[in-house]
Amino acid sequence: MVILFDMKTAISLPSDVFDLSERLAKKLNISRSAVFALGVKKLGEEHYEDDITANLNKVYETEDSS
Repeated sequence: MVILFDMKTAISLPSDVFDLSERLAKKLNISRSAVFALGVKKLGEEHYEDDITANLNKVYETEDSS
């Protein structure tokens, strides 16, 4: 798995989230940065899918299905 980084940032995390990121990084053999990048990407994809579903539902609410 290759993740290229363009930006650097500093964030504050609760200890349990930091510890989880450490465990995931070791288990997946990737950096902590990669763990966070993957998490944000997955969360974004889930929300994007939710937006598509919501928009389709709005269309179908107004369309006559008979």
